[in-house]
Amino acid sequence: VSSTGLTSDDVRVIGEARDGAIWGGTYGGGVWRIAGDKVTTITRRDGLSNGNVLALLEDADGTMWIGTNGGGLNRLRNGRITVYTKNVGLFSDGLFQILDDARGSLWMGSNAGVFRVAHTELEDFANGRRREVTSVSFTSADGLRPGSVLGGAQPAGWTDTLGRVWFPTVAGAALIDPARLVRNTVAPQVHIERMVVDRREWPADGQVTLPPGTREVEFHYT
Repeated sequence: VSSTGLTSDDVRVIGEARDGAIWGGTYGGGVWRIAGDKVTTITRRDGLSNGNVLALLEDADGTMWIGTNGGGLNRLRNGRITVYTKNVGLFSDGLFQILDDARGSLWMGSNAGVFRVAHTELEDFANGRRREVTSVSFTSADGLRPGSVLGGAQPAGWTDTLGRVWFPTVAGAALIDPARLVRNTVAPQVHIERMVVDRREWPADGQVTLPPGTREVEFHYT
């Protein structure tokens, strides 16, 4: 409890790190770490973006990823915190769970749905090699049933032994297999079918030169 040095009694997530330390995320008090009889706290005074912590994940190199409700994602490595929010490309600032698919991406359940971000992009942002990250979101258009992802209680998502990621939703359990996702790498071809200039049909084949004073141009394409 807080009388022993913890930042808050409202603990929402807890886990053991590879070095045996126990980590906890609290609602309102940030993060605490217990190693032996030593208690270390990490709060907004230390650079944490938000004190409402709902998710913790330690990756293979010892980086601690901290998901907050309102402050996005925090990366803690060697005492330095890097913050990722919607302003730099994160899909949502309200995170319920963080999962590592062991295929190069972190998956997050949020108050806006499920999304993933490439681990390399997160690292490049932290090291100043890029100014934003790319979130890939998954919605009903991708096969998920309409409904909010649930959070606030742990575990709000899981990675199974086959590497698939699971998230709880109000419409049931959502299962995504990262190994079976197909990404389009070639931009689709665009075909101009009609061109209307100042409300009159205009030839749309070949090079087009419009006269001075043209005001309205329509492109009909597929």
